[in-house]
Amino acid sequence: MYVLDGKRLRYDIPFTVGDVTYPANWLRLSTSEQREALGITERPEIVEAYYDQRFFWAVDNPKLLEDTPVLDAEENETGETRAGLKTLWVQTQKDAAANLLLLTDWYVTRKSETGVAIPDEIIAARSAIRAACEQRETQIGDCTTTEELATLISEGGLTPWPGSGN
Repeated sequence: MYVLDGKRLRYDIPFTVGDVTYPANWLRLSTSEQREALGITERPEIVEAYYDQRFFWAVDNPKLLEDTPVLDAEENETGETRAGLKTLWVQTQKDAAANLLLLTDWYVTRKSETGVAIPDEIIAARSAIRAACEQRETQIGDCTTTEELATLISEGGLTPWPGSGN
């Protein structure tokens, strides 16, 4: 990155030095001698390590996998629990399954109100959604580290939802 008077200069953006405004492409077209003459220095880009904020607080600082008790100021348990990642991701699966089932809930309502049978393929699809959800919950529950859970979720290791491929 290029720096002038402590400020970062970005490619393809005009900048001003004194009374002269330089065009957007100047940094790309200029030589190192031209940049040095204006006092522009080059500093290496600082690349921050990546971490997935869904699973980590910072690099090498994973969020808790299991539920933990909430403590008061004297370090006594309050009776409340802070949900760990497993609990949160299991709930995400339940919510996704509920949304998928919602698409065919009207069949169930119609059956309840009018007695019209639910088609077999709808019953099978609803059962498959529930089974996939249970498998996903088990896969999440089997994770022993935050890294393992992150890999399972991020790399598509969960059982796919019926008919969706994911």
